[in-house]
Amino acid sequence: MLYDASIGPEDNLEIDGSIINDIIVVGRVISRTEESMRVVFEINDNTATFKVIFYQKDASQQPTALKEFGYKQFSYVKIFGNIRVYKEEKAIVGINIRRLENFDELSNHLLATFVSHQMRSKGVLSS
Repeated sequence: MLYDASIGPEDNLEIDGSIINDIIVVGRVISRTEESMRVVFEINDNTATFKVIFYQKDASQQPTALKEFGYKQFSYVKIFGNIRVYKEEKAIVGINIRRLENFDELSNHLLATFVSHQMRSKGVLSS
């Protein structure tokens, strides 16, 4: 849904006509790259592969969200973040990351994504 989302006025991202700022991503960590002032994770959620950026305050310090996270390639993670649009490019800026301990969380995430999409596109069920 993220790649199909349109960029609205004032560089907002819109999905089904609603402006989206916050996002939760569940997927496998493909790679981790440390760059100047940021750490970039490549995540695959079985629909696409995309980058999640964690910024750090200074070059000698690890981002706060990554202090308790033990990186292991191909592990499943849950990432909380914000969607930003810069020069017509979509980017996810990570706020928190944690490894999935139970795969029920993956099923729960897929169900929550489906339900929220249905509510945005068709409205809340009426009695």
